Amino acid sequence: MSAIFNFMIIIMVFLIAYWWSNQGFFSGLLHMAAVIVAGAVSISVWELLVWDLALGNTAFMDNYISGLSFVFVFIGVLILLRVGTDRLVPENLSLPPAIDMAGGFVTGAVAGILAVGLLLTGIGFLQRPHEFMGYKGYGRSKSGTSEITEVGAKMWLPADWLATGFYELASVTGLRPDIG
Repeated sequence: MSAIFNFMIIIMVFLIAYWWSNQGFFSGLLHMAAVIVAGAVSISVWELLVWDLALGNTAFMDNYISGLSFVFVFIGVLILLRVGTDRLVPENLSLPPAIDMAGGFVTGAVAGILAVGLLLTGIGFLQRPHEFMGYKGYGRSKSGTSEITEVGAKMWLPADWLATGFYELASVTGLRPDIG
């Protein structure tokens, strides 16, 4: 895998964490919650948008509509949630500076890993060459089973694996509609 691609992923996550460390722990916590909710919403509605609404109506963007809908739903919901939380909570909490900065960095790093991982997942749905800067992502195993395995070299910071693993865990535990 390309070292440039790995550095880009790490730099993106670090910049997001650095931004939220400067904004403070509470703002970073609100942003992390917004990323988690935006990811859950985008995972739940993107297939409906693609298969029921978009693919039957236009052949113009069939190769791109899956990935673009996933990414645009995630970004749109995230923007709505961020604007909403900024309106509802206009000021930050006053915490000791060390706790504020460290807590903001940790929550920002979690939000950054999830956001970058979801964006990589959305990009994976686009019709493109299988390899992008050495990154191949995930694919079905050739044995015919439904097991999804990583193809190619591992990332230094596997944001895509961490994000999808987080939402898999959340869907089996807290997000699963277990009525029976």
